[in-house]
Parts: sequence; C-alpha cells; structure tokens
Amino acid sequence: MSAEFSWIPFYMELADKLRTYKHHRADLVNIIKDVYKNTRMKLPTLEKDGAVFDIDPFTVFGLFNKGITKSNRIKIAQEFKRILNISADVPSDFDGIPILNNLSATFYLFEGRDEHDIDNLWEMFSAALDYSKDRSENNRENFCKWYETVIKQKGIRWNLSISLYWIRPYTYLNLDSKNRDYLRNSLDFSDTLRKEFITKAKAVPNANDYLTLCDMCLTEVTSNDKEYDSFPSFSYYVWLSPEMNNNQESKSEKNNSTNAWLLAWNPKNYDWENEDDEYSMDAMFKTVNSGGGFYFTWRCKSKKTNCGDPVYIIKIGAEPRGIFASGYIVCNSFIEDGIRFVDILITKAIDFRTNNIISQEVLKNLFPTQQWSPQGSGISINSDAARWLIDNWENYQNTKEKEDYSDWYPPADIYDPGLTSDDWGELLNDTEVFDKESFEVITQFYDSGGETTFKELSLKHGKHWNYYNLISTKLAKRVHNKTNCPISMDSNGKERWWTVLYIGKNSQKEQEGLFIWKIRSELMKALSDYFSDKKQTESCNEKYTKDSFL
Repeated sequence: MSAEFSWIPFYMELADKLRTYKHHRADLVNIIKDVYKNTRMKLPTLEKDGAVFDIDPFTVFGLFNKGITKSNRIKIAQEFKRILNISADVPSDFDGIPILNNLSATFYLFEGRDEHDIDNLWEMFSAALDYSKDRSENNRENFCKWYETVIKQKGIRWNLSISLYWIRPYTYLNLDSKNRDYLRNSLDFSDTLRKEFITKAKAVPNANDYLTLCDMCLTEVTSNDKEYDSFPSFSYYVWLSPEMNNNQESKSEKNNSTNAWLLAWNPKNYDWENEDDEYSMDAMFKTVNSGGGFYFTWRCKSKKTNCGDPVYIIKIGAEPRGIFASGYIVCNSFIEDGIRFVDILITKAIDFRTNNIISQEVLKNLFPTQQWSPQGSGISINSDAARWLIDNWENYQNTKEKEDYSDWYPPADIYDPGLTSDDWGELLNDTEVFDKESFEVITQFYDSGGETTFKELSLKHGKHWNYYNLISTKLAKRVHNKTNCPISMDSNGKERWWTVLYIGKNSQKEQEGLFIWKIRSELMKALSDYFSDKKQTESCNEKYTKDSFL
C-alpha cells in the first residue's frame, strides 16, 4: 500500500469499532462529547437545540471528513484512536479523501426526520460491512434492502456512496462530483462503461445499479494499462487531475475573456459569524491571514463555473457592504437537495468588522452595468470588472477604516489569546469564570464603550483604581484555567494577565488616568450578543451586578 493511502487501515478499523456501538448509542454519544472536550474543540451542531441524544456511524465519520483544518481532523482521529483503542496509526494527511459539505454534515435531518432514520443508517452500515467481507447472495440482498430504505430518507443523496467508500474503500466506489465527472467524460474507460454510468447515474443510482457500477468500474480500474489499480488510487488520481475543461479554456483564451464569479453573503440569511468553530468566519480569517487556504462550500446558481475560476465574495444586506474575500473554485458545481453548490478555496480575506473593504458603492460607480446586489449567489462578473478586480484586489491594502490600532498593545501578530466570540459567549454564562465582581467590572467597561482607564472607572463608580486591575487579573487567570489559552509574557518572563481581556495604549493628556484599556473585539461582540439576548441594552448608571442581567 502506498504512503498516500495510510488512512485506509485507520478508517476500516474505526468502522469495525463503531459497529459494536449499534445497540449502545448513548455510550457513543458520550464518547463523541469526550472527544471534543479533550481536544478543546466545540462540539459541532448535531441537533437543532444542541442536545444530541442519538447518532449514526456515517455522521461520526463525517466529524473529521468535512471542511475543517487538517490539524483538527488529526486531533479528532487521535482521540477516537485513544478512546476506542484503535491499533492502526492515525493518518498524517487526508489527500484525495472525499469530504462532506459543512452545511449538511449529518446523515439525518434535525427536524422532519422519521422515527427510524438513524436506526436504518446503522442497518445500512452493518450490511455494507457484511457484504464487503462476504459477497454472498444473502448479503447482497440485505445490502440492497437497506440501501433502498436509506436512499429515500431526507438528507441522503450522493453522500451515501462517499460514506460507504470511507468504511470499505476497496469495495465501494465514491461517487462525489469529481469522480462522477471523470467517469462520464474520461477516455480512460470503455464506451460501454461510460454509457452505463451515464444511464445509471443520472441521479443517485438504486442499489442494484450502484453495485453493478462498482463491479464494472473495479474491473476496468484494475486493468494493467491504467495509472491506478484500486478505488482508492483511482479517487486519488482524479483528485490530483486537472478538470477536463480544455475546450472551455481554449474558447476563453480565444475570446480573451476572464471567467470570474461573484458569490454573495447576506448575514440575514446565513449567520456565518456564529457558525461552529471549525468553519466559522473567525476561523476563515485566522487561516487565510496566517498564509493558509480555507475550503468552503457556497451556493452558486450558475452551471458554467469551472475548476480554477476566480471567485469574489461580496457582503450584502447590512453595512458594511462590499468585497471582503476571494479565492478559486476547486471543482465543478454540484446539486444537493435541489440546490447548486461549488467548493471554493478562499485565499485572501479582509475582516470587514475592523478594516476597510472595496465597498459596493465604489464598485457600482466603477462598473454600473455589473450587478453588485445579486438576488442569488454565483453570478458572472463581466470581463472589465473581472480584470479590474484581478489587477487591484490582490494588492489591495487592508486600510483600517474605523481607527488606527497601531498604538494598541499587544498587536495581534505578537499575542492573541485565540478565543472567538462564541468562546467568550460560553464563558460569560459560566459563573465559575465570570463571578459577580468580574461581571460587574466587565459590564462597566462595556457601558463605557468598551474602552476606558481604570481611573475613569474609579471616579465614576467609587472603587479604587487598583480594584479593576485586581479583578481583571483574577478573571484572566480563570479564563486561562478554563480554556488553556496562551499567555503573554514580558521581557522578564512575567505573565501579562490583562492581555487576555484587553489591549491597551497610553492615554491622551486630557484624559483621566495614564493607560487606556480596550476590551478585545471578540469579547466585545460576545457582550453585545449577551445583552441583546437578554433585551437589556440600555446603559446602567448605578452599580452593576450579574444578577441584574439574569
């Protein structure tokens, strides 16, 4: 087995281990909670209200086979290895393994599913393992029975073949969008197979058609004249191969045109800022601004997108409106549950919450014939506007719009506690972290606009200025103990505890106090959300206690 397929023993052994929890699913749910607790990662949404009580084995695999960072995939796999006593090594990379759309990463619906949907998925899982081991007629009939049952369930489409490939990759063919495109169009395969595939896989195939396609493809994949000899090596080969759009590329070159696409994001329709940690907006900004690429799946109304086409993401709806991210399409568009999507790699992003972006108004003035307020995401950008964006966007400076933070200490490239607004939101509701005194202090800061001096707070509320320093230090230590966030150190190796909560700078001469403390933006957002939820956004002029807001 080649090195790039070192994932297979781990995936197959994990499938065997999960099967033992078919009738002990409450225990499995607790194991999953422990996995995320031990990795200090936020448990993804597995039920609408967050109270997960049941789960299927395919969704368990999906926990680390979706658009999250490689390091997080490895962390999750390592915990499953430890807790389930898996002997196989955890894979070091996941190249060529198909992943789920982050927006539909469970194999069941949160609402509207039938009573036995998860039970049926367990039966499908067991039947697939049995048929892979012994392809008897009885096992085939059982496989077909549960395949036909599950494929009718809401939320099950092409993802079923992906999950079957995860658990037994030498038996089951992965029919993700890239493999489907290749099988339809590649001259590597016989006319007979391509015709059969086009006929049987126009939509998700039935059980017998799927197994027939698996058998036919396996016969041709394992022939001696191919650059691959198994389903895993075939999927890896297709994953590495350029998309077959030479004709389209030639046509594009002849016309001297630029294919670029505008993807729209409206916070009213999708709350990306408060999405689960691994694919939240904060995670995207952090990954991209540290030099990495961030994979994501986006709605796209056009059928004409190609792999490699540039995309620009425009924020519409509430201000600020404009382009704040860009990247490339990494596969042809595909349809799930009647909605067309594309997978993209985001390679540049500007945080519009603190920085200036190319505003919608500027774009409208420059290119009035281009639609910059699309009703649907995924429209083409005309050639003039596309060329301008290509020439100007990559070199666009992240000019700070609201204020110059250059004097604030510590700068983000020197120290960042790494806590998102969601993390702070959870901490605000933890009375062991935010006790009454610390909640009172942080609320007084919030009521002062998020930044003030200890002296100003002292004059306003009658406490000694060092009281705020003491309470803030104690709070920062509790936050560190709870989250294990990094700590900033001075040149003598002493902890700067205040930097967990604040950034700071010297005050102006006319201001009371020597140093201005500013609540970190993530904590500030969490406070804003907290008070909004409690419907108590009015300013408080007297003493603040946590009881006032509970």
